[in-house]
Amino acid sequence: MKKSTFLNKSLKKCNKSHKKTLLFVGSLSFFLSWFILKVVRYHDDIVHYNTKEANRMNATKEREGVKTVEYDVKSTMIDVAYWFLLQESMSHKKIQKLCYYGQAWSCALLDKSIAKNAVFEAWVHGPVNQEIWAAFRQFGWQPLELTNRDQVEKRLKSVFNKYQLDVLNAVWETYGDLSADELESLTHNELPWSEQRHALGEFENCNRVISEKTMKSYYLSKQING
Repeated sequence: MKKSTFLNKSLKKCNKSHKKTLLFVGSLSFFLSWFILKVVRYHDDIVHYNTKEANRMNATKEREGVKTVEYDVKSTMIDVAYWFLLQESMSHKKIQKLCYYGQAWSCALLDKSIAKNAVFEAWVHGPVNQEIWAAFRQFGWQPLELTNRDQVEKRLKSVFNKYQLDVLNAVWETYGDLSADELESLTHNELPWSEQRHALGEFENCNRVISEKTMKSYYLSKQING
């Protein structure tokens, strides 16, 4: 009788302990389910926000005239120079200015550089790219002319895409009729070059890099404002 009473008490204690364990496990399971649901919803909210923000930025770019395109830049600044030389023979000075405008308008309209190493410095006679300078400086002020057009054309077809060619053609149509001196004067009256010449004398040398950010905002504003 005493053993039976003890056993019953023991079973009751086990049942209470088991119920508590089940209650704890159930609560823990509910909490984990709630937590996982929260994490999933948070992730979905983040994805939704990022998608919405990306769409908003793309829509803003489209309103401002900036194309949202993805591609790898394969061209060099020498390729850009050769593209302009395919249009006509011209001086090193004019090539530098046309290549500068190719880079400036590519930054503004495509949000990408026209070529690799598309860095321009604010020299006395306007923007200059060191890679182009090294390639053509030996010719001085003499007009340059391509002697291997077929080879150059084949090369350029493999490195420029439609978007880049649209920019280069627009630059040529806009600035191609201007002389080297006229292009120099034009760059001197525009913010990207002039801001890097701040506090410098008219003929004082410098190698300050022209800001791509300034290029983009300045020429984009010219495109929007006409």
